[in-house]
Amino acid sequence: MSQWNSDQTSTIGKYINFVKSANEKAKALSMPVVFDIPFWFDEMPSYGEGENLADFVIKNSDGVNIMAYREQGSVIVEIVKNELAYGAKSGKRVIVGVETNKSSEGETVTFYEEGRSYMNKQLEIVKRKLGSKPAFSGFAIHDYDGWKSLRP
Repeated sequence: MSQWNSDQTSTIGKYINFVKSANEKAKALSMPVVFDIPFWFDEMPSYGEGENLADFVIKNSDGVNIMAYREQGSVIVEIVKNELAYGAKSGKRVIVGVETNKSSEGETVTFYEEGRSYMNKQLEIVKRKLGSKPAFSGFAIHDYDGWKSLRP
C-alpha cells in the first residue's frame, strides 16, 4: 500500500472510516464483524478515536485476528499483550494468527523453515501463557495450503 508510506495520516483516517462503515453495515444486517490487524497497530495513532489504532478497531468490531507473524512463542506472547488487554477491556475476542508460508520479510515471521512440530510447541507456549486471558480465543493459521505443506 503505497499511500501508507507517502501519507500515513490520511491512510489511517480512511481506514478508521472504513472500520466504522463496515461495523455499521454489519450491525444493520445482524452480522458479526471481525478484522485482521497487524500486531503493530497498537503503535499507530487513532487520532482521538481510542488509545491507538488497535484499541479503536477492537472497540468497533466483534473481535480481531492479530497477525502475530513471529516464530517464537515468547515473542508472540509479547506482541499481542496489548491487544489482549484491549479485548478484555472491551469484552471482545482476540485470535492470534501465525504464518506458515515462506516470507520475503525474513525467517522470523514464519514457521515455514521450522516445520509443524516446532510450530505446535511454540503455540503450546503461547496457549500456556495466554489461555487464561479473557479475550484470548485461540489461533488462526494464515494459509491452509501453507500449513498442510509444512514439513513435520
